Amino acid sequence: MWKQVKTGGGLSYMFGIGFTELLLVMLVALLVFGPEQLPDLAKKLGRFMAVLRTNADSLRREFYNALYPPADMPERNIIDDIKKDLLSEPNKNLNCEEKEQANPSDKEESD
Repeated sequence: MWKQVKTGGGLSYMFGIGFTELLLVMLVALLVFGPEQLPDLAKKLGRFMAVLRTNADSLRREFYNALYPPADMPERNIIDDIKKDLLSEPNKNLNCEEKEQANPSDKEESD
């Protein structure tokens, strides 16, 4: 989660928070919430961060797919072709059966 970046004075963490600032924030949280509530608070914060990360990844993926649609998706093209064939073939078979039913005398005369 923390990305280390080298700066002129040493290592800096994401959002410009270094180790000492992070330690200070933890100490203040311990004083404000107390040792009894701190584990529960950390668990809730962890769950919130996981949900936030999942939603952000999903949103990022949707935007990327909307802006840059996959160029070659052979599976989708094949599936679309199969759907078109399946939807058009029953109509062809129905047309043949209707013609046979319309002209049953022609078949009987040839027998």
